[in-house]
Amino acid sequence: MLLFRLAFRSLLLQRAKTLTIGVFLVFGTLLILVGNSLLDAVDKTMSETIVRSVTGHLQVYDENAEDELKLFGNLDIGRKDYGAIHDFNTVRRSLASLPEVKDLVPMGVDNAVIFTGNLLDRKLSEIRTLLQEGNQERAWVIAEQVRRMLNVLRADWERSEALIDVQKVNEKGEEGLAPLDRAL
Repeated sequence: MLLFRLAFRSLLLQRAKTLTIGVFLVFGTLLILVGNSLLDAVDKTMSETIVRSVTGHLQVYDENAEDELKLFGNLDIGRKDYGAIHDFNTVRRSLASLPEVKDLVPMGVDNAVIFTGNLLDRKLSEIRTLLQEGNQERAWVIAEQVRRMLNVLRADWERSEALIDVQKVNEKGEEGLAPLDRAL
């Protein structure tokens, strides 16, 4: 009891220090509470967003895959081999039979390269089609566009001679300006 009386008397005698320390303790406690609440909210929101939009709670991939499945992959540009699940219906049935599984979403990642003709190829094809249809006037209009394109290519080639050794290119079997001149 004596200890409490001494402590209370000390608090009353040094009101400014007591108030200052009390304010700091209250402010620090509030700062920690608000900060932790914000961090928890951000963590929960990010987790829910990733699970609902990207990954789900569980990802299944081929056990014979060469590479290990990672949430967002690697930062390298190499293509990863996660294998392929060829009989997805069997996997779907076995996973759907588990009481913990609400839904299944098949996902796949692959790359493909599609080569379409460049603008010059498309214009030449258009000329062929127009000539087959007998529309020579329109074919001549497009042929003039192609001629202008070839002149631009020829001018670019001539400007590039300052940057590359044309003799070396020609030694490798390249014809240089000959195909452009022939096309013109």
